[in-house]
Amino acid sequence: MSAARTDPITMQRQRGIAAVMALLVVALVASLATSLIWQQSLMLRQMQNLSARAQIREIARAGAAWTTAILASDSAQIDALNEPWALTLPPVEVERATLSGGLADESGRFNLNNLVQSGNAIEPQIAAFRLVLAHVGLPANLADALTDWMDADAVVRPGGGAEDSYYLALDPPYHAANRPLSTLGELRLVRGFGARELTLLAPLVSVLPATTSINVNTMPGDLLAALVPEAPNQSVLAGRQTSPFQNAQAFLQLLPEESRSRLAGLVAVNSAYFSAHAVVTQDRARIAYRAILQRNSTQGNWPNVLSFHEEPL
Repeated sequence: MSAARTDPITMQRQRGIAAVMALLVVALVASLATSLIWQQSLMLRQMQNLSARAQIREIARAGAAWTTAILASDSAQIDALNEPWALTLPPVEVERATLSGGLADESGRFNLNNLVQSGNAIEPQIAAFRLVLAHVGLPANLADALTDWMDADAVVRPGGGAEDSYYLALDPPYHAANRPLSTLGELRLVRGFGARELTLLAPLVSVLPATTSINVNTMPGDLLAALVPEAPNQSVLAGRQTSPFQNAQAFLQLLPEESRSRLAGLVAVNSAYFSAHAVVTQDRARIAYRAILQRNSTQGNWPNVLSFHEEPL
């Protein structure tokens, strides 16, 4: 008996199915190949980005090293805005990237860690910080909350203080630090402080690892207006760009008696802490770095780099 012949229509359908299957296989292979190429391209770009960021970071470190050299050659007796360290670094080309930045005097602002020394609250510093808070429109009792955050005891300051009894009732709970601030961002943990408070205070305050005086030759005009509401700050600071104050007394004698007694012992004409700010641009990448420098008192000695970190632009 002869084999049955396949219907021509059936054969045509089989050939059509085979053709479709072949097209699907080709499409699948093409899709896999495209996916592999895309993944390889992505990995290559990621490696290039990592390499670029590493290079940018080293360029920023070089910029920080340049600023340390400037500070090493500068006299520590008087620090003012007419000195070489205060000049802004113009954009320079370095290894196919552009570097810009400069130095800022961290001692020219109010050091929040001055509020507590050796675990004890320092009332003249707290009173000065209350003036800063009032100047930017914040409640003065935030000074009590911050003091309680840093002091060594568990006694709640009246008016707005907060110790463990407050923080352990939060969700999640945590303890008061009972130590100096490490960064300005740590303020977010303190009762009453948030993003708005940090934004308002940032131009006028600093967080430094030791007690510091405010350099009147570099302090912002707004900080003087806060600390000395009785005096027009423009007249007090008018000549310091060309003729810096040579000592704290020369500054204090320009103030009303009330302000003079308030700021005695809180101000100086030199600085120990600076920040170096560097912005590096390479192709489409633009990254900022910031270093905190502690200068040695002896001219010629290079300052210590206390921290070096990337910060948002």
